[in-house]
Amino acid sequence: MAASQTKGAAADYERLFDSLPGLYLILDTELAITGVNRAYARATMIEPGAVIGRYIFDVFPDNPDDPAADGVRNLRASLMRVLQTALPDAMPVQKYDIRKPDGTFEERYWSPLNVPVLTDDGSVRLIIHRVEDVSDLMHLRSKSASQDEIARDQQRLIDELRLANAKLAQTSADNELLQREQIYLASIVESSGDAILGKSLDGMVTSWNKTAETLFGYQAAQIVGQPVARLIPPELMGEERQLIARVVLGEVVVHYETTRLRADGTPLQVSLTLSPIHDASGMIIGTSTIMRDITAQKAAEDEIRNLQAERMFLADLVESSNDAIVSRTTDGKIRTWNGAAERMFGFTAAEMIGQGASLPPDLQVETEAVVERLRRGEPVIQYETRRPHKDGHDVQVSFTASLIRNPAGKIVGTSGILRDVTEKKRAEAKSIALQNELAHVSRLSAMGQVSAAIAHELNQPLSAISNYLAAAQKMMEREPSLSPMLQKAGDAMGKAAAQAFRAASIIGSLRDFVENRESVRSLQNLPELIHEAVTLGMLGNKHSGITVDFALAPSSAPMMLNKVQIQQVLVNLVRNALEAMADTPEPQLQISSVADAKGVTVTVRDNGPGFAPEIAGQLFQPFVTTKKTGMGLGLRICQSILEAHGGTIEAKNAAPGAVFTIRLPASGEPA
Repeated sequence: MAASQTKGAAADYERLFDSLPGLYLILDTELAITGVNRAYARATMIEPGAVIGRYIFDVFPDNPDDPAADGVRNLRASLMRVLQTALPDAMPVQKYDIRKPDGTFEERYWSPLNVPVLTDDGSVRLIIHRVEDVSDLMHLRSKSASQDEIARDQQRLIDELRLANAKLAQTSADNELLQREQIYLASIVESSGDAILGKSLDGMVTSWNKTAETLFGYQAAQIVGQPVARLIPPELMGEERQLIARVVLGEVVVHYETTRLRADGTPLQVSLTLSPIHDASGMIIGTSTIMRDITAQKAAEDEIRNLQAERMFLADLVESSNDAIVSRTTDGKIRTWNGAAERMFGFTAAEMIGQGASLPPDLQVETEAVVERLRRGEPVIQYETRRPHKDGHDVQVSFTASLIRNPAGKIVGTSGILRDVTEKKRAEAKSIALQNELAHVSRLSAMGQVSAAIAHELNQPLSAISNYLAAAQKMMEREPSLSPMLQKAGDAMGKAAAQAFRAASIIGSLRDFVENRESVRSLQNLPELIHEAVTLGMLGNKHSGITVDFALAPSSAPMMLNKVQIQQVLVNLVRNALEAMADTPEPQLQISSVADAKGVTVTVRDNGPGFAPEIAGQLFQPFVTTKKTGMGLGLRICQSILEAHGGTIEAKNAAPGAVFTIRLPASGEPA
């Protein structure tokens, strides 16, 4: 061949080598790189021109951040076996991290095969280092299928070598080749990362590699020649017979998951690949089993399933919550929006997820201040605020804010739990307004009662003054001759008597007005009115442990009542009962009502000490009280209100406590 043809052929071979899809590296006997194809360079992130002539382990060192890294040691051992035996050496899957251009390392997994290129005299000239990148397979469940394929290739090679052994055992030259192949076979089996064992059709173990020793705890001398049943739980022997039957029919069973037993009796989750072993005539004489420990894998899968189930449970919990639960990313974009949030604010999840905050300026400033407090270390912040509804009105909410952190502790967002307190706020405002109205009416009633009492008390002295003046005037009229001065005094006494009579008339009119005043009434549901009044009466109660029992007859029809005045009566009785039970060990208040055709009877009963018998008949008189403080007008006001409604109120002692009975007529007429 001409020199130009030789150069052309070399160039063609070089282009062919560079375009091969497989990953190839060529080493000399000093383990220096003499060639690298394009696919290998891409996979390992190297520049071919920068590595030619360099020692392989200078180019591909172990990851210094991985104390368990053994890629260099394992590859060097394989390459040295090739140099020593001049035979190919297949390695099990290796974890061998690759250094990236920036100096950091990337986790990678490889399936290597080292093949010698021999000189004419049989010595090693070069080593072809071929690898397959199985990183993705190792990170996915399908990695098991890939490794099973390798295992099947290994078993197929074992069968081929055994067949070659039967055919070539007749000649010494063939025996030399057989010896080489047996060495290669032993290298494959012993270096496998999976347990490989052979067994006869009658279930006796015939071979047992190093990985099997490590995995099961039996040395080869302890298990070879023993029944394989020692590895199988008794309840799975039927399964084993079925697997053997399938292999005897020529089937290769791939990736069959089951349980085996270690020497100490502990169970082991394994993935099996079973294939038949043939003799020289092709007859099946046994089975080969490749076993992989998947205990950790199964535990990881269970953990993942449990984690997924827990996350699904939490997701269901969030979705079914009656509170709006909203989360945001650190840039303020809404990430989750549950069903309660949709109902509370009118926006669907599709409308809100991915959107930023659209709050009025004052609420935006408030939100930013809360987030800043969280970032400074406050774990949870709870406050009341408002949020806009889709239709424009504001929703009053109780807001609980917290930070969301990832497993590394980094802040990745914020979480808000919002509870609608609009109705609660309205009820509070209504309660406050009602309390104010009650207080106002109470003051007016007290004023009226005081005025009536004063009018009653002043009426008598004014009448006496008027009578005295009239008598004095008549006595002066009987004297025929009076001095002008006395005549003027008589005129003054007449005028004074007229003014005293006028004052008595005014006070009498005032008393009549106070005692006979009219009240504005409306139809009221008495049980609801009683509940509201008791709630108001309990407000500000300083005594703990008070039990309130209701036994209210359902109101057959609304009653014409002045709601505020009747509630004033009930509030007064409830507060009197609470004060009376201040020292009672187990205070109990009972509110009951009974309805009939004539009206309703309401009873308020406590279990306090009751009231002294000597004042029982004076309880409803003005200025009579058993309290250290107070004017003694409360019960008098209650009586006046009920009498104005045509009703009555009575009081008596019970055993124990006191009982106040109110009677309200159905027609509004006196009971």
